[in-house]
Amino acid sequence: MSLALLLGVNVALGQTSMSSPATDLGSTRVFNELEDLLDYTDKQSVSLKNNAIQLDQAKKAKLAAVYGTIDVTGSLLSAQFTNNTQLGVSLFPAEIFGGEPGTFREVEMGVQYNTNLTSFADVKLVNPAGWSDLKLAKVNIDLTNSNNQLSLKQMQESVAANYYNIVLIQEQIRSTEQNLAVADTLHQITTQKFEEGLLSQIDVNESKINYLNTEETIAQLEYLLEQYYISLKILCDIPENETISITELKRSPQEAMGPTVALNQLSLSNALLREEYARQSYKGAKAAMMPTLSLQLSNSYNLYNTEFEPFTGNWINSNYIGLNLSVPIPNAKRISQSSMAKYDQQMAINNTEQARNQAILDQQNLEADYKKALSQFEADEEVLALRKDSFAKNQELYKEGLVSLEVVLNSFNAMVNAEYSLIASDVNIELSIANININNNIR
Repeated sequence: MSLALLLGVNVALGQTSMSSPATDLGSTRVFNELEDLLDYTDKQSVSLKNNAIQLDQAKKAKLAAVYGTIDVTGSLLSAQFTNNTQLGVSLFPAEIFGGEPGTFREVEMGVQYNTNLTSFADVKLVNPAGWSDLKLAKVNIDLTNSNNQLSLKQMQESVAANYYNIVLIQEQIRSTEQNLAVADTLHQITTQKFEEGLLSQIDVNESKINYLNTEETIAQLEYLLEQYYISLKILCDIPENETISITELKRSPQEAMGPTVALNQLSLSNALLREEYARQSYKGAKAAMMPTLSLQLSNSYNLYNTEFEPFTGNWINSNYIGLNLSVPIPNAKRISQSSMAKYDQQMAINNTEQARNQAILDQQNLEADYKKALSQFEADEEVLALRKDSFAKNQELYKEGLVSLEVVLNSFNAMVNAEYSLIASDVNIELSIANININNNIR
């Protein structure tokens, strides 16, 4: 028996349906339907929790951007005490002090001890870069929310892929266990005919090998099933000490028309938001090179002493209010950033057009996937019926000594492979329906 068909199914993704909650049997968490697992993953996944944090972070960044439109800088209080150990010297005309004209006299300026208390603020009245950052922050909230929806969709697709692989393997294990009983019956028939002197030991060996191969197929499937359960726990961030079990047995109805596929514009909306983000980034890069106009306010108190008395004496108050116009000179870094932002915007526009075409093609592809899976199921169903009939007839002919054991074994393996194909195509219908449901619900 070949294991080649174990992964011979294109794993379609996702399903949303009416379901009952997952149940706990002792220390085992049991999931009866995909929706149970998706609900659990929404609460358990670290990735989805991080997405919520990123959205909250984007909202806080918007609040900061609102404050950034006026971009208040300065200090509530700046205190400074200075000990001028050596006073500065200035030159004054000597005639001021009664000296000869044309000569100069060195005069020490200031006092040794100086205490200064200052409050200063710079408030932007005209700030193109700040307003551009605010618009960018607003777009970033929408983009983050869109990214989170895409992340949720991808997460559900990945969970569904693993989920249906487990369902597929469990079905194949059940089928192989039934076939093991058939292989055992065939081996008993061969052994009996050998004891009657009708067959050689070679036939007995071949029937035994067939039984052992079938038995080992079950073991390999069980190992593979264990690996998929481990992968599922990693994907869903399920604790290592928690045991999970999937018990889905039902099959979806096979309808010729299939479920309606909605046009999913999530990727297109995301592309449009990325385009808008790139546009605002380009505007912001240009705004960073535009002039700013600020309102400046200052209030200070100074204390001058010839003795070491930092806080004693006559405080002198001074203050001012004024406007400050700043016209930046574009440097190489800002010019480079503006140029890169311009090209990023052009690429984002191209990506939007690609996403618009892709949305329509994805819709058509989902419809084709379901029809393809249904057609394959109908063909496999007929093939299996014929393979079972052929094996049953060959087995009867073998009992009568009319065909060789090789013919019987070949028909047995053909029947097993046909049964694997039917299981795969049957599960594939559910996968395609689940994929359509995710497409319709997260958009």
